[in-house]
Amino acid sequence: MKEELLLGLENWAEGKIDENTMLCIAENLLEKYGWKDFGKNKPESVVMEALSQLEIMNHQLICKDDIPAIKRFLENDKTPASSWADWESYWNSVDFNEREGRLNAIEFYRSL
Repeated sequence: MKEELLLGLENWAEGKIDENTMLCIAENLLEKYGWKDFGKNKPESVVMEALSQLEIMNHQLICKDDIPAIKRFLENDKTPASSWADWESYWNSVDFNEREGRLNAIEFYRSL
């Protein structure tokens, strides 16, 4: 599951797929494997969190800018506490007002 998600992120970063396709990949992976609540102490929680956010990425205003942070989060899943701390710190640093204005020009994000 993690490898499939990382491949999707890589393809998105390289422009091989668009935002809508990335969202569909996350939806399909969640449908295929099912959503489970692992809490924040297990490595599996990292993949579930990334998938659950990407499944609603247009509402969460997740864009290509976030790919490095998502990949770091996924690749550091051996130490979930550290991964979660970095993840939360990253999202707390994002200026969502600026991002919303910038992404409003893209139809995918306007369908809120």
